[in-house]
Amino acid sequence: MNSRSLHADDCPPYSEFTVENLTPVTSLTNNRYDKIASVTLSHVEIEPGLFHFTDGPEPMYLPPGWVAFTHPEGQPYFHRSTGPLRVVTEAYLYRTEIMERVTSWANRVEDALLVKGIKPSNSMELFLQPCEDLASCGYYLVDHATRSEFWIDQVSTELLGLRRVVSISHLKSALAELYWAHLEYFPMHYDGLSSDNVDELISVFAHGQTDRMTSPTSTFPYSVDDCAKFIQILKNTREQDMDGNSTWIIARLWCNIARHRFVHHAGQEFPRLDREQSILATPPDMDHWIFRLCSSLCFGMPELHYSRFNKIYVDHEVDVRDFRSFISNCMDDWKSSLSWSLPLLMSNILLSSTPCASRLIGMSSIIMCGMSTTSGIILSARHEGFEKATAGAAYSHIDAIRSENYGFRPSACVFSLPRALCIWGLGLFMIHAMVLTFRLVNMSMAISWTTFVLVVVMGMGQVIFPETACPYIRMFEDWFYTFQGYRKGLACVRR
Repeated sequence: MNSRSLHADDCPPYSEFTVENLTPVTSLTNNRYDKIASVTLSHVEIEPGLFHFTDGPEPMYLPPGWVAFTHPEGQPYFHRSTGPLRVVTEAYLYRTEIMERVTSWANRVEDALLVKGIKPSNSMELFLQPCEDLASCGYYLVDHATRSEFWIDQVSTELLGLRRVVSISHLKSALAELYWAHLEYFPMHYDGLSSDNVDELISVFAHGQTDRMTSPTSTFPYSVDDCAKFIQILKNTREQDMDGNSTWIIARLWCNIARHRFVHHAGQEFPRLDREQSILATPPDMDHWIFRLCSSLCFGMPELHYSRFNKIYVDHEVDVRDFRSFISNCMDDWKSSLSWSLPLLMSNILLSSTPCASRLIGMSSIIMCGMSTTSGIILSARHEGFEKATAGAAYSHIDAIRSENYGFRPSACVFSLPRALCIWGLGLFMIHAMVLTFRLVNMSMAISWTTFVLVVVMGMGQVIFPETACPYIRMFEDWFYTFQGYRKGLACVRR
């Protein structure tokens, strides 16, 4: 692929486009869901026999060749099936001034195509999106034969708001997604789909379902249950006559599949075959001694969170199911820390009130438990509802908490605070209890209880953290054997 075609520097500015005030857009930039409207409701008088004995009020008329349709979601749109070029628009053509402007721009696009040597065909369709002031208009063209979107002039992917690509075939995948998005938005007038399109889609979802069932890191965007539901919907669609609603179902699913194939570089030299596989050339995250110290003080938990973050966020893509599972696990962890830190906080306060208590250790434990409680409450409140987050919300949140230089290291440390501080509070509480034991009972009993507690803690550590605990266990064993040999040597000397 010629890399020059991928840069905006080679694209002419708007003033140099063939049709003045006609700007290239894509089907993904359709603003139908972002329109702000203010509708006034009022009561009306109902004529006798309205819509039964009479035809009702005089209907609104469109010019010859134009037909009004209503999208399954409720959005009205208009389609012109006559003339050299088929046209579709969401502009409200019942208003004369809008109709005149849309007709004018359609005629200018037809003339521009002839100048470019492009002959309009029945498979081509023009989309027009006038601005509110009617001074300019967005446009794109689709070809139902090639299932692609195109424009009159040379235009860069950056100008269109598309992602960067690695090859012409990769660009074709992006344009296929745009085509299916167009058909999803304007399905009611199109009758070019058949049962073959449904059968192919059923095969795609059957493969995705199998891949999900047999691979924990499948790249397919839907779960096993979702695939089963979609397959059943498509089977029901195949058994019925094809209409606008069926076209919308097929287009919506194909659009998502096309987006999935583009994102994972399907058919390219280096496709992403595993959800956790990174294929983009990105610099590694920087490390800092502060994060290493934090990881040590937090018992290695930040490294676990950091690893999980990097599995969820791969090449600027977020797997929403992994994100939901991760947040759900974190919420359970934070709530569990709260259930421990609050009783520990109260116990520390009571223990510190005894006459022989150590104020330093007691206050340290109270601070740790208080910080654990506070951080757990803040993190839980901040992530409330994210267990059911949408893909967009998941990406926005993950991308916002990621550091440009250090990646997810700071976030991993923050996510580890409630549990780590709770453990520190528990440890200090136990030390405080042992200090009180030394002060309140005789020395031999205190040493016995302290030894018992250390053995239990070391045993638990060896089970919970075997790789980390083993060196310490061996160290204590060496000390024990050294002390035993020293004692035998003293016994021999005394004899």
